[in-house]
Amino acid sequence: MTTKFDKIVCIGGAGFVGRGIIQQFKAVAQHIVVIDNMRTALREKEELQYVDIIESDIRDLNEDWSRAIRGADLVIHLAANIDTPWSVKYMHEDFSINTLGTRNVVSACITADIPKILYASSAAVYGAVTEDRLPITEQIYPEPASPYAKSKLQGEIEVLAGARTYGYTAHCLRMFNIYGPWESPGTLDEVLLYTLYALRNQEISIFGEPENQIRDYVSVKDVARAFMLAAESSRSGAFAYNICTGKGTNFAQLLQVIEEVTGIKPKTQILPLRPGELTKSWGLYDKAKEIINYQHQIEIKQGVKEMVDWIKVAPEKVLNMYSLSTR
Repeated sequence: MTTKFDKIVCIGGAGFVGRGIIQQFKAVAQHIVVIDNMRTALREKEELQYVDIIESDIRDLNEDWSRAIRGADLVIHLAANIDTPWSVKYMHEDFSINTLGTRNVVSACITADIPKILYASSAAVYGAVTEDRLPITEQIYPEPASPYAKSKLQGEIEVLAGARTYGYTAHCLRMFNIYGPWESPGTLDEVLLYTLYALRNQEISIFGEPENQIRDYVSVKDVARAFMLAAESSRSGAFAYNICTGKGTNFAQLLQVIEEVTGIKPKTQILPLRPGELTKSWGLYDKAKEIINYQHQIEIKQGVKEMVDWIKVAPEKVLNMYSLSTR
């Protein structure tokens, strides 16, 4: 039986993952409120017609904020800077958004007596995991290797410590390489990037041997469904777990899938591996399966096909945001 919600609040819900979450919840939530500063949002997204939008920043709590979350069945916290290079350049602002902003969210939820918080964390909290410790499980001690990764782990601590102190239930979803339509141009992954290159008949620069570059690509549909499963879960407590596919896809395999789906053989240029470049990363989601009964569904070939279908109908002004000259 599907759980029904009177009201959910999605903070940062006008972005890439927020779109997928609105799609998941619109049929089961009577009222959806999105709080977003709209800095990176696209107002044209069809999904935003289903929600009430409050333009506000998680660094600036006000009475509208408190009133907006009051009476919610749960709060989904997605708002964050997700651009790692930006976090390196603007470390203090990244900390202000991701850590102090999350503390503000937790504080507001405690004041409003919210029973459940779902927090969008990241596999980046694990840091540069050496090959001998792959695949990544939650038993690996987090060793964040960037201001972004550090601030996301600090955000987890705020959410989980609040749950243990004040009694609400918390789920921190450590998401791996998310891809899908309406992806943020600032954090473009190889699935959309390489597909666009192929369709535009442009050469792809790959640093390091493609067979040795491995990622765990998880569809935004699977991610959104994981949030739904966490929302529906009757378990109480404080949890942190991986959301991924449980398998790695190397760049050579990804290029082959793109060729199979598009009928176009991508042009590639292999360059030396850059210092500090991540080469191999994938995880297991046994804990998510145990806690929320999560099981990934979208295989990479289906995901690429969905991406191609979207590219064919996406507004040109949206596609123009994905600059290919910087990769």
